[in-house]
Order: sequence, then C-alpha cells, then structure tokens
Amino acid sequence: PGVKELANLAISGQEQEKRRKQLEAFNSEIENALSRDNFALACARADEGLQLFPEDRGLLKLKRLAEKQRQASEKRAYVEGQIASSRQLLDSADPDQSLIPLEEALKKYPQEPALISMLSVVKESLARRREEQRKADCLQKARDAIRRKAYTEAIETLEATRKEISSSDLDDLLQFAQEEAANY
Repeated sequence: PGVKELANLAISGQEQEKRRKQLEAFNSEIENALSRDNFALACARADEGLQLFPEDRGLLKLKRLAEKQRQASEKRAYVEGQIASSRQLLDSADPDQSLIPLEEALKKYPQEPALISMLSVVKESLARRREEQRKADCLQKARDAIRRKAYTEAIETLEATRKEISSSDLDDLLQFAQEEAANY
C-alpha cells in the first residue's frame, strides 16, 4: 500500500471514530433525558440522531422507548388533570358538572382504572347529595305542614319519603306528627 492509500485509511478511520463518538453522544443524551423523564427532549434528540444515522438500531429502539414513555406521561398528566377538574367541580356550586371531565377522559381511555374509580366516587357522592337534598326538602315541607296543623299532609309526605330514604330524622318527625295528629 502506498502513502496515499495509508493516508486515506487513516482519514477513513478518523471519520469512523468521529461518527462512533457522535452516535455514542446521541445515545448518552437520549438515555439521560429519559432518566430525567424529559421525554420530549429524548424524542427530539433521537430524531436528530436518526437524521445522521437512519439505520442505527440502537437509536431506533431508544426513539420507540422515548415515544412510548412520552405518550404514557401525557396520558398520566391528562388523566390527573381531568380527575383534579372533576374534584374541583364536585366541590363547586354545580357538582353535577363534575361528571363531564371524567366522561370525556373515559371516551379517550375507557379502561383507565383511576378514571373508572373516580367516576364511581363522583356518582356515589352525587347520589348521596341528591338523597340528602330530597330528605331536607321533605323535612321542610313536613315542618311547614305541621306549623299549619296539616298533620295528615305532613304524615303522608314523611311516609312517602321514608319508603325511599331511611332516616332517623324522618322517623322522629313522623312520630311527632302522628302524636300531634292524635292530640288534635
């Protein structure tokens, strides 16, 4: 081999070493970004690396991993956001609205356990609130009837509600209305 061929071999070896170091740098940056949960950066660096090394299996594998983790992170953030929104609405003046963010999220992720669980909690809470409101309305209506000495109306109102809601408050007021009606 001549001097020119040796020089070309040396240059070729240097270029290969330079490319190897570049590839190593991309792999390292991507792995660091993944370890810091910076999935967007990991994806971006993988894309850059694949521009220079489109056939590198290591980069392709890291790109798939970064994409998968980015999607999982976005899903987790979305689900947590919808649950937080639902909780906030549940404590608002219009708690019935608390179902909306959960139902939207369940359209996107129908099998997500956190959403299914929260939906159950919200529905139970809303049902309990409605029941409490119906009980309060019944008690108010019965008390108004008792004040007017309309004991039969109070008894009928309390008995109708007791068929659906068991409550010592309803029982006590019913007993009082029956005693007052007997003495009237």
